[in-house]
Amino acid sequence: MNMNDSLECALCEERPGVVYCSCKEQFCEGCFSQKHLKRRPDHRRGGTSKTENFWTRVVGRFSGKTGIADIEYQASEFREDQRAKWFGLRILDQGNHRVSTIVETPRYRDLMDYSLHHNKNSPKTQFPSITSFVGLTGAGKSLLIRTLLYHAREPQESDLFEAPIPGQTSGSSAMISTTGEVNLYPEPSSFGTETPIFFADCEGLMGTEPVAAKHQNDWVTAAGTRKYEIRITMDRRDAVKALYPRLLYIFSDVICYVTSDHKSWADLAVRLMEWSKVGAQNTINQCSLPALIIILNAPKIENENWISGNYNAATADFFQAVDEEIRENNMLRELARQHGVKTMSDLFARSFSSVYLHYVPLMGLGRLGTSAEIYN
Repeated sequence: MNMNDSLECALCEERPGVVYCSCKEQFCEGCFSQKHLKRRPDHRRGGTSKTENFWTRVVGRFSGKTGIADIEYQASEFREDQRAKWFGLRILDQGNHRVSTIVETPRYRDLMDYSLHHNKNSPKTQFPSITSFVGLTGAGKSLLIRTLLYHAREPQESDLFEAPIPGQTSGSSAMISTTGEVNLYPEPSSFGTETPIFFADCEGLMGTEPVAAKHQNDWVTAAGTRKYEIRITMDRRDAVKALYPRLLYIFSDVICYVTSDHKSWADLAVRLMEWSKVGAQNTINQCSLPALIIILNAPKIENENWISGNYNAATADFFQAVDEEIRENNMLRELARQHGVKTMSDLFARSFSSVYLHYVPLMGLGRLGTSAEIYN
């Protein structure tokens, strides 16, 4: 049953059924909390029509479609999304050898120009910031960016700003990476203000050739692009694994590392320190360190303590879990020796201005996995 405010409450049949229950029935708020839950304490609140409609907009109409017309529509969406391309790797064949090149578009410059002239009240001096999303492919980076972008808009403004293309949720394309290279999107509520925010969506680690690569080739030769030859041989996987995250570390004010696997926290800690080691130690004009947000997105575990009033509970658990790495990992042990620190928390403080772990429950899992909890 789809959420529909026109449906009456399943109990009183008088007021609109605005609360969606895990049993698939809809109730008014009074009947749900005062009657239904008392009779069925194992049932849980899903969401209201507001949360369900919001989620439908975020996921996108075509995320689960596989028909020919739908696939053609998605292809056109990917071609349009080329406008969001910021930079990426291109490999050119020159005789018997291949040349690795970083291609940079004027995307950032153009967005700043649009922000300065967004409306008559837009300040002529602005201080932009970049929040970058990195992590394994399929962790939900693009979807999180879409959620933030749509959350900042009114429903009638949904088509006025760009957003990442949502990945397929069914069919063979659901197994393939979506985003290619690094895209940049303006955050609607701050655009045109003194402090505009931009979201960088990075191609996922350990993924396949992304769907976007099939439809996005024109951006490489677009007007205003700059090309920088790399002296070492590098392929797409190398760029995603090392080059993109390190560049984003240098340019970003906030780095969001998205993962759904809480059991790989140790590997995550090592990877983050490897990326930051280059930027923190070799960037001359980096006046401040970026903040780090580790987003544990839809893991297959539930922890009520992580969404309690103690906002540092999940972060404390993360550092407790990875603290042993400072003694077991050679690279981390050497970094700790150089900086004279003994804990992972202190080591991270050398590369990030702050560290916070944010937990997003898995939809449909246990008591916490409801759209009401996720949207809140």
